[in-house]
Amino acid sequence: MQDVCQKDISYAGYCSIGRVVSSLKFRRSGAGRYVMEQAIQCCEREFPNERIKISAQSYLKVFYRSFDFEEVGEEYLEDFIPHCAMIRK
Repeated sequence: MQDVCQKDISYAGYCSIGRVVSSLKFRRSGAGRYVMEQAIQCCEREFPNERIKISAQSYLKVFYRSFDFEEVGEEYLEDFIPHCAMIRK
């Protein structure tokens, strides 16, 4: 995995993790969890003590809560799919 960590690109004042996509072939294999763990580690290494904000598909809230993300604000549509903003403190 290439380390490409930037701040203030999607959300001013936050680190963020963009789209996390896994092939149907690898779903339920732990690949998505691994990618998220690596992305969080990258953010923490490059921007210690900064909060991470993501735009999560609403049906994946439980998955992201397992990484200590919490919903903030109202649900919204992004590309016609229900999403919610989530922040990891």
